[in-house]
Amino acid sequence: MEKKKRLKPLRVLFNEIPQVLQALKPCFLMSPLSVSTFLKPGAFNFDLVIFDEASQLPTPEAIPSILRAKQVIVAGDSNQLPPTSFFRTNIGDNSNEWDEEQVEELESLLNDCKASVPFFQETDLKWHYRSRDERLINFSNHYYYENSLTTFPSPSMDTEKTGVVLEYVPDGVWDRGGSRVNRKEARRVAQLVVKHFKTEPEKSLGVVSLNSSQKEAIQEALEEELQNHKDLLPLMDPENPDAFFVKSLENVQGDERDVIMISVGYAKAQDGKMTLNFGPINTEGGWRRLNVLVTRSKWKTVLVTSVRSSELVGINPENKGPIGLKNYIQYAETGYLNESRDSARPLGEETNDFEDSVKRELELRGFKVDAQIGVGSFKIDLAVRDPKKGPCL
Repeated sequence: MEKKKRLKPLRVLFNEIPQVLQALKPCFLMSPLSVSTFLKPGAFNFDLVIFDEASQLPTPEAIPSILRAKQVIVAGDSNQLPPTSFFRTNIGDNSNEWDEEQVEELESLLNDCKASVPFFQETDLKWHYRSRDERLINFSNHYYYENSLTTFPSPSMDTEKTGVVLEYVPDGVWDRGGSRVNRKEARRVAQLVVKHFKTEPEKSLGVVSLNSSQKEAIQEALEEELQNHKDLLPLMDPENPDAFFVKSLENVQGDERDVIMISVGYAKAQDGKMTLNFGPINTEGGWRRLNVLVTRSKWKTVLVTSVRSSELVGINPENKGPIGLKNYIQYAETGYLNESRDSARPLGEETNDFEDSVKRELELRGFKVDAQIGVGSFKIDLAVRDPKKGPCL
């Protein structure tokens, strides 16, 4: 550690002291590529190798790690992003154009393991821990997980501080033939970021756009906005735990923040025409990208859009990605999964006579009572509102 020169390459050093190294550090946290680079086959063996986010890992990249293991655990979600050739085909390409012909979705380690039963024993993890408000996961639970996730009702019913919030930009325009950005929406996102750090600085924040060109527009708008709010710069320090970020859709899987702002970007062009092309959302696996996008927040998701769901009626119903985006915009507009208010409770439980009698007696004593609180499989039969905390149960 004290040497300044003539340092051995890590691969050479590791291969000279494999037993000592593993005795000092029984647990290695490495990428599959690092395993292949630094750990010589035969010199290193592990009792257990765990793969996380295996839906994004091509199987060939995982094989060197598997060969060094006695037992393997593969964790991932097949409803989230698959590995793609996107970054391989776009290296050195500054056009920011999304070419569906260029992007090939690859088979993942997770899919290959699921197909290798009985060699792998499959177990579902159904307890959804991230969302502090059920409304954040309700959309994905309904459309992508068949209401199988176990979620729990939140005591807060404050629609300003938790849940899914719509921020509509009526004059937003998508510069389809030029810069391929929505400047007005980007400026609105920048203003909302400043507002967030002024009103809720204790909550972490992330911003996600549907494409990289809109991400850059948001970053530029934010830099301009911060010229008048330099006191907020320390709150955006990248060294902070759960640091603020601005990312495009392809780079956000695995991230979570208290509040997530989503910039749709796509909207009518200057001529008033709406092109139903939403970049990566339009690809065959676009619905997986949408699922990742809408499940990043712990407390609140702010959907910033310049288009209404009613303007997307021409979408091909067979294309799950754009249809999902339309449905999510509608969900943010209404708070319900479709035009029927009953759809917010997909299981449709009703109160029984005992619950009705308890509710009636509580109401006779002056309490405000709500029945069957929750949108997932776990519901609270009766909840009494707290008169001192406003919209809380």
